[in-house]
Amino acid sequence: MKDEGHGRERLARGCFVGFGVAAVIVGLTAAGLMEPAELITYDWRTRLGVREQPPEESDVVLVMVDEESLDWVLEEFGYGWPWPREIWGVMLEYFEDAGARAVGFDILFPDFSPYGVSDDAYFAEAATGYGRTVHAAFYGRGAAESMPSGAPAPSVVTENDLGLSYDRVQLPNQDLLSSAATFGNVHIQSDPDDVFRRAPLVSRFDERAVPTFALAMYAVGQTGGPATRVGSEDDGETGIGAADGDGAEAGAPLEVARENRSLRIGDRSVRVDDEGRSVIRFS
Repeated sequence: MKDEGHGRERLARGCFVGFGVAAVIVGLTAAGLMEPAELITYDWRTRLGVREQPPEESDVVLVMVDEESLDWVLEEFGYGWPWPREIWGVMLEYFEDAGARAVGFDILFPDFSPYGVSDDAYFAEAATGYGRTVHAAFYGRGAAESMPSGAPAPSVVTENDLGLSYDRVQLPNQDLLSSAATFGNVHIQSDPDDVFRRAPLVSRFDERAVPTFALAMYAVGQTGGPATRVGSEDDGETGIGAADGDGAEAGAPLEVARENRSLRIGDRSVRVDDEGRSVIRFS
């Protein structure tokens, strides 16, 4: 009987300690104090669980503006930053000649060029001639509370409520806006430790789907340049125009649908979390 009573006492102590630890963890989690530790262990678990894989072949090419580029343009042409928009127009013409299916500029151009009206006009004319230019837009800040007239029609459409919406946006200036095939959202919210681990692929603004910058590039590469623009008679019925891309009907925006923990984008599927965000893969 003595051993039996001692066993019950140890069991009671164990349960008391277990419930106490659980209560502390629940309290710390509710107060947000466990999140830093969770993020650190998430990174550790990710590194441990992901197998090393050889780099995949890709048709995506990144053209980076680095310190060497800035120094070269300053030395050769006498231009500091920001560069004249004409330079971007010349680059766009080069990419078109090289056969690029879409070209995106991950740079915000909200103001008119300090080099004059003709500078914006050159860039806009090159973008209009190419027809598959994607510009960056920053949703969540800026003066525009609705999509202005002349903006390209949506490049993606969805009937799902993906949970994230914006009430304002910072867009390219009117000349560049009217020459773009579409634009993509470059606003991604970091985790509390300032690390970017996940990104929403689609959100909403002014009752239209808003693709992230990468998805906007993919959409234009698949289906081409703009078919309609905000304010046109066909506004909202069609999106980006005819091209020889696969996985999407020419002249129509890409369809995006939420299916459990995946987003179906055209004929592809991307895993997402409960908030519709994809995990960013750094390699």
